[in-house]
Amino acid sequence: MMRFLPLAYLLTFLLLAIPQAHGQDSFAALSEPEQKILAPFKDKWQELSPERRKKLRKGAQRWSTMNPEQRQQMKKRFQRFQDLPPEQRRELRQRHQRFKELSPEEQDRRRQRWQRWQQLPPDKKEELRRRWRQPGDGPQRDRKERFKRRQELRKKFRKLPPEEKRELRRKWRQNRQQRQKNAQPDRWSR
Repeated sequence: MMRFLPLAYLLTFLLLAIPQAHGQDSFAALSEPEQKILAPFKDKWQELSPERRKKLRKGAQRWSTMNPEQRQQMKKRFQRFQDLPPEQRRELRQRHQRFKELSPEEQDRRRQRWQRWQQLPPDKKEELRRRWRQPGDGPQRDRKERFKRRQELRKKFRKLPPEEKRELRRKWRQNRQQRQKNAQPDRWSR
């Protein structure tokens, strides 16, 4: 009888803990505003993964803090997203996931660049878009030019005396270390 006592305690604990854990995550346990916002998910709430429920609750909390204008903007953005082809939606989700995986500092840098982009006049934005889209222009052309320039510099470097080569190598290391500290991986950071 004594050896079954720990097992009985364990079973009792589990039987008491399961309904509480289940109840804490039930739709009825949500606050009234959350229930109102998440009403479309009521019937399927228990079928959703805990992670998905957590994300929905977080979204509901954000929604409740928005003013009517912000809510209207969010509805429009969501509708635009829903109207996109599945391939583009998947690509946007992947971009968002990659963004979330960035360091907080890099996320801030990208947000700042986005704000700078938003503040550009429409004609400047269009000029930049056109430049980036043209096949002989933009990043691809820049890469070819950088490669060509690098080749020319290598030829000149080979002809330098040893002491000048050492000095240049020292400067290059310093520049590389500085660039690594700044860590600006894409063209938006320039």
